[in-house]
Amino acid sequence: MSASLTRFWQDRTAREKAIIAIGGALLAFALAYAYAWLPVARSRERLTSELPGLRAQAQQIRIDAEEIERLRSPANSAPRDVKAALTAASVTLARDATVTAEPDGRVRVAFASVRPDDWVAWVSALALEQGIRIVEVRIDTLETAGTVRVNSTFSAGLSR
Repeated sequence: MSASLTRFWQDRTAREKAIIAIGGALLAFALAYAYAWLPVARSRERLTSELPGLRAQAQQIRIDAEEIERLRSPANSAPRDVKAALTAASVTLARDATVTAEPDGRVRVAFASVRPDDWVAWVSALALEQGIRIVEVRIDTLETAGTVRVNSTFSAGLSR
């Protein structure tokens, strides 16, 4: 095969050799453009268009990490006297709350009548702001529309 290729090349005139060489160079350039440069350029365009979204995601991750650290900080840990904290907090929800400390360090809070959505917001605020978590709860409906009786037990410290 090498001999036939050498013979083919020797049989060509100088002009034919120049045309074949230029054609080969153009073909090599076209192949390099199609299989090397064009995919790189398209990837660059795609990545350039995705970059603002990725930066926004990275910023959101930083914000979320800061929030996690803020929630885990000692300032958000449970108060030393959970009963006092629950007594003070329960007054904001209902005046008829009964707060009782149990021997195991837990605190039982009972509401004779409270709106369920207010109670859920109150429990969420306790967890986020003071690090007091709910351990168990019993909710009974009352005849008065939109109110329930709630007996719940709380403990210090958020579960992590």
